[in-house]
Amino acid sequence: MNNGLPWGESPIDVEDDQTPGYGWTAWIFIASSALLIVFNSHAIANWANQLTISTRTAPLITAAVQWHEETGNLGLNWAVDEIERGAKSVRKLTWSQLSNGPKITKDSSVPGSDGG
Repeated sequence: MNNGLPWGESPIDVEDDQTPGYGWTAWIFIASSALLIVFNSHAIANWANQLTISTRTAPLITAAVQWHEETGNLGLNWAVDEIERGAKSVRKLTWSQLSNGPKITKDSSVPGSDGG
């Protein structure tokens, strides 16, 4: 049983002279590239810092590090900074801290905690 449309029919109105979606695709590519340059400066700086320093790469490395510092001054690196802080705190944990679970202390301000 075939419940679809006849071959060649479309539920979307498409003009006969409609151009392919190259403009839309280009716009998405440009917009996503711009967002990555702005919000992914840490990755650009890390990549640049891994390059071998030479007369050709030194300006690129300098520009990448300066860009990362500038986006940091604008507050655009907050998400990466928060993730790095969280990762550092997790790295400081030991197996005994993980296996024992949270420490429960008696607090008189919490009802039912043997303090009141």
